[in-house]
Amino acid sequence: MKLAGAHRRLLVVDDDPVVRKTLALCLSDNYDVTTVESGESAIEVFESESFPVVVLDLRMGGISGIETLKKLKERQEPPSVIILTAHGSMETAISAVNLGAFNYLTKPFDRAHLLQVVEQGYEAYSRQRAREQETRERLTGIHDAFFAHLCHEFNTPLNGIIGFSELLAESVPDTEHAAWAREISVSGDRLHEVLMEMVDYISVSHLAASGVEEEFVPHQLIQSLKQTFHAKNVRVEINPADARTVRGPSKAVFILARQLAKMVARSSSSLQINVRTDDRSVEEPQIHLTVKAVEGAEKEVSPLDEAKLLHPYRVHEDSFHLPSLELELATLRKIAEYAGGVVECRRTLKGETHFAVRIPVSHPEDGE
Repeated sequence: MKLAGAHRRLLVVDDDPVVRKTLALCLSDNYDVTTVESGESAIEVFESESFPVVVLDLRMGGISGIETLKKLKERQEPPSVIILTAHGSMETAISAVNLGAFNYLTKPFDRAHLLQVVEQGYEAYSRQRAREQETRERLTGIHDAFFAHLCHEFNTPLNGIIGFSELLAESVPDTEHAAWAREISVSGDRLHEVLMEMVDYISVSHLAASGVEEEFVPHQLIQSLKQTFHAKNVRVEINPADARTVRGPSKAVFILARQLAKMVARSSSSLQINVRTDDRSVEEPQIHLTVKAVEGAEKEVSPLDEAKLLHPYRVHEDSFHLPSLELELATLRKIAEYAGGVVECRRTLKGETHFAVRIPVSHPEDGE
């Protein structure tokens, strides 16, 4: 996910007019650059505007770079802050990173390296906002205030772990240490996904307990997934529109489609989602949802060994298994169970993964 157009705004904060002009010249071809001469001005401009990335000098008159950094990181959507420092001030730069700066650059700086670090700052900002947005959206279904607060408090330090590990992976010269940092980042992302799966599970269980159902058009519900995966450079094909309105557990259907698509997208850049609703002639109508990778012709499929699949201490000998497939599939099956349906996981002879969901629904007129 990359910010584009007017969203690629950048703020330069430096009390040296030559440095401000140089940075503006270096960056203006790629970004919408605003320059200010002090920390006070930076804080003031943030009251009415926002910038995903800030290039901030450490040594300035008035409010110092460190104090300005602290103020910017207190914002609801803090920017990626890149510190400018002179040679010989590395300890201060490292302190700034410990306070939440994304990265640092030493003066004089190389233009190519400057552009690389700034672009990484935008990517880090986008990932952070995407994680926070996903958390907010999925917490809306939680009616337990304590659990919602707990998730928020859990997610805040987790974002710090992910962010700093990504920075370390890019900056440490030792290849082994860089690999460790990347592994920490991957583990942090996975832990975030597990947290979100817990949120989904509790959200749907609350709705099931309250008996909440609503009218919705399944095809329109699934169509809304396209934008999510487009931002991740994953192509999603959805079968021609079925405009029938049904009454049922729309939230459960959406969560199942989204999570299954995410699981398939880990190993494929092109997905196919099919959704079909039984017509009125069927005595117990259902939504039929399938999610699979597009590549390759479909071959004969066989059911998985359930006893092995959900065993918590089983060694993964089968290359088919995706990371944490057992937990994800078990969670989704419980969500489907709350909705009165089932999730099936099949494997082709080529080792491809196909998922099928069936959820009972009713036609609106049936309940009148």
